[in-house]
Amino acid sequence: MSGFIRSVRCTVVNSSSHALVRKSDPEQEHKHGSYDEPKPPARVEPGGTAMWNTSTAGLFTGTEGAVTFGVEGTSGEWRVSWDNPFIGDNTFDHTCTGVSDWQKVPRTAQDPDSGEALDEGRIKSDDDVHVTYTFLTGDPPKTETGKGDDARPTAPAVQTANGPTGQVSLPAGAKRILLIPKTGNDGVQKDNIAWAAQWKKKDPATRDTKVIPNKSGQGDVDAFELHMKNFAKAVEDAAKAAGTGGEIILFTGHGSVGGQTGPVSAFDTTPETDASAAVERTRQKITQQDAAMVRNKMHSGGRVSTIRDAIKTMREAMNGAGVKRFTILACDVGRDTEFMGWMAGKDMLNVEVGAYKRIVLSGAGKHGVQLWVPSTAPPANLTIPSMRDWAMTNAPPPDGSDKNAESYHTPPLTQLRVVDPNGKAWEL
Repeated sequence: MSGFIRSVRCTVVNSSSHALVRKSDPEQEHKHGSYDEPKPPARVEPGGTAMWNTSTAGLFTGTEGAVTFGVEGTSGEWRVSWDNPFIGDNTFDHTCTGVSDWQKVPRTAQDPDSGEALDEGRIKSDDDVHVTYTFLTGDPPKTETGKGDDARPTAPAVQTANGPTGQVSLPAGAKRILLIPKTGNDGVQKDNIAWAAQWKKKDPATRDTKVIPNKSGQGDVDAFELHMKNFAKAVEDAAKAAGTGGEIILFTGHGSVGGQTGPVSAFDTTPETDASAAVERTRQKITQQDAAMVRNKMHSGGRVSTIRDAIKTMREAMNGAGVKRFTILACDVGRDTEFMGWMAGKDMLNVEVGAYKRIVLSGAGKHGVQLWVPSTAPPANLTIPSMRDWAMTNAPPPDGSDKNAESYHTPPLTQLRVVDPNGKAWEL
């Protein structure tokens, strides 16, 4: 739709153990516009999803309204609201009262036709928006640090080039497969490919690389579907090579915790470029919203079905081969333990998922390319390119005078968080 028409498609995802029971008459809370089919549901079961459509009713008007749900088993209420006016910024929100363990998950939005995730600018300005609200209760998974009486049992030491370390373990002799870009057309990609060669050379018996496909188009639904099939096939091949107890490491694009470069946490499945530093600007990514829809079995077709199929292929390949862990070697998505837990879940990848809580950087050293995590956290308001500049001055790479330094051939051993399929989390 365009021109004089405004439309909103609302999806609610019930990620709680409470049923949501509609309390309000949707028509009474519909200030502008009218409902199309489907209309707001009377009830959303735990783990379920629902959707409704609303659009302009009359010239030079938008659509504005709200739906209030009671939270079964409590005295609480959850209210979702939207306003897509004919003139002015769009607003979407959800609030809850009377539920002590409610957690507010940032609403997310997509183009209703292409399924493309919208950034904040387009959320405010687009004529047609598909917005998703997630109702979540319960405490977030606790992170165990390997210290104290309640800590995770100490894992066996992992053999690295420099001998035993205390990093999270894999079985002795386990193979690691690094997924890397096919080509490097900017400095970041070239550094990553060069580091991958150093990494493999250090222990070729247990380390290998596989190529991940480059972007096959931006904003094109067919191109996205083809890319995700190719991506899943690359993970499938890596799983066969890694085998029992092995690890697949995604070393391609950007990662981002929600609120930094976009409204939701996400990681790229394609090579990063200096020009696309914000993960939300790219198209071939997996987001927190995607994971919520897939794990709640929301059959909306398009993008979600494509990602669901890719995750199914990856899960079956990794589980069939006995792969232990899928690690995202990208920036700070590891700060979002919930998103990682969703990805690790038994109905998702069903393997341990590892990710970093801080930006991961690569750069030239005396004996090759170094990979490191800054020793201190960068300021929250910096963009990813600015973080690189900040880190070189304030948290530079380790001393690279020793050609055997781990930064030349081992992923960083700090700021790594791992979540298993049961939601148990620990970190280095």
